Amino acid sequence: PAQPALDAARRRIPLVLLVFGFSGFGALVLEVAWTRVLALVMGSSVYAFSLMLLAFLVGLAIGSAFFAGWLRKRPKTDPAAMLAVLLISAGFLAYATSWAFRALPRAFAEIFFWTQSPSDWLTGASWMTADQWMVVQFLFGLAIMFPATFAFGGIFPAVLQLHARQLDQVGTSVGTVYASNTVGTIVGAAMAGFLLIPAFGVLNTVTAIAILEVALGAVIVFGVVAKSHRLRPAILLGLVLVCGLIFQLPQWDVRLMNSGVYMNLFGEDWQDWESFSKIIYENNEPVLVSEGLTATVFVADQPRFENRYLSVNGKIEASTNACLLYT
Repeated sequence: PAQPALDAARRRIPLVLLVFGFSGFGALVLEVAWTRVLALVMGSSVYAFSLMLLAFLVGLAIGSAFFAGWLRKRPKTDPAAMLAVLLISAGFLAYATSWAFRALPRAFAEIFFWTQSPSDWLTGASWMTADQWMVVQFLFGLAIMFPATFAFGGIFPAVLQLHARQLDQVGTSVGTVYASNTVGTIVGAAMAGFLLIPAFGVLNTVTAIAILEVALGAVIVFGVVAKSHRLRPAILLGLVLVCGLIFQLPQWDVRLMNSGVYMNLFGEDWQDWESFSKIIYENNEPVLVSEGLTATVFVADQPRFENRYLSVNGKIEASTNACLLYT
C-alpha cells in the first residue's frame, strides 16, 4: 500500500493491539466451547481432548504460515485491510460452526455403520482399529475448527506487519504483539469455562464471540483502514451481509446432542441410523439440560419404563429404575 496510508495505520497501533487482545480472547473462548461440543460426540477422554487441541493448533499454524507467506510475496498488500477481512471471516466461520454442530452425532454414527459388516451388527464390532478411530476423531475436530482457526492464524502476521516499523525493532514488535494477545487468551480461557458457558450455554457463547469478532473487524475497517482504500467498500458490504446472517440464533436438539454416540453405538445391535435415532426420540422426554463448569448434564424421563436417568456428556451415570435392576 501507499506509505502514507501504512504510516497512518501504524499511528493507530494501540487500537490494533487492543483489537488483537480481544481477538485472542475470542479464540480461546471458542476453543473451550468447541471442545465442549466435540466431547458430547467423541467423548471426554484425555485422547479426545488431545486430538481437539491438536486440531485447533493445526488450524492456527497453517493459517499463520499461509498469510505470513502471502504478505511476504505480496508486499503491496494492506495489512490493515487483511486484518479486517480476517476478523470478519473468523466471526462468520465461528458462527457457521454453531450450525454444523447439529450434524456431528449423525455423521459420527454413519461412519460407525459404514465401518461395520453385516456379521458385526450383533456385536457392534468394527473393522477400524482404535488408532483409526482416533484419526476419525481428529478429522471431526479439524472439520469444526479449521476454517475459523485458519482465519485466526492469519491475524498475527497482519498485526505484526502493521506494528513492525524497522528491522531492528522486529523483536520488540513481536514481544508487544504477543503480549497483547496472550493477555486476551488468558482471560478468554478463564471466562469461557467459569462464566460464559455456565451462564449462557455453548451455542449462545459461540454466537456472542462470532459477533465480537465481526465487531472487531468493523473497528479495524472504520478506525484503521484508509478511507481511500479501494477494497474498503467491498469490506463494508461484506460486513453488512455477515451482520445480517449472524443474528439468527441457532438451535440444536438436546436429545440428539446428548445421545452419547461415542459409546452407545458400540456393543449394541444397531444396524443403521434410523434404528439408533428411534431410541433417541421415542420414550425419551427431556427434563433438564445444564451446561456447567466442566460438563453438560442431561436428565430425561422414559415413561414407558417408569425411569428417569442422568447423563454427563452423553454417558448415562444413574437412573431411578434401570440401574437399580443391576445393583
